[in-house]
Amino acid sequence: MVFRILVATDGSGYANKAADYAGLLAKKIGDAEITVLGVVDTAVIAQAMVHPSAMSATLFDELEQVASEAVKDTQQRLSWTGKEVTARVERGGPAPIICDVAERGHFDLIVMGASGHGRIADILLGSVSDKVLHKALVPVLIVRTKEGHQK
Repeated sequence: MVFRILVATDGSGYANKAADYAGLLAKKIGDAEITVLGVVDTAVIAQAMVHPSAMSATLFDELEQVASEAVKDTQQRLSWTGKEVTARVERGGPAPIICDVAERGHFDLIVMGASGHGRIADILLGSVSDKVLHKALVPVLIVRTKEGHQK
């Protein structure tokens, strides 16, 4: 039976650390495969106060290009594992998309990094990792870095 790992990435250093850890896990688990997921956050449009119908396709394309590059970079970063590493990019809210892809894809584990903006920002804004941790029906591994851990 194949152990399926979903690595959520935004291309940040935190996401890269999580991808590295997922690679280590995949190597230790005999039969594992990794899917790298990037999400084009459509909420960015709302925050910019631009109505989606009025937004140019160019901006969507640019956001999708950034997500695609992050996914491809992470896919390449994991090539050392010798495991199958697939890539995908979706549009929507990052947390709901990550949870949905994990559940519908029958993944065994979600691996993602924790942002380092601290407790106050997390309380006010909420973090994607926190939302995934509390809403996913699949086990979630949040990889923290020493630099990002704030008391």
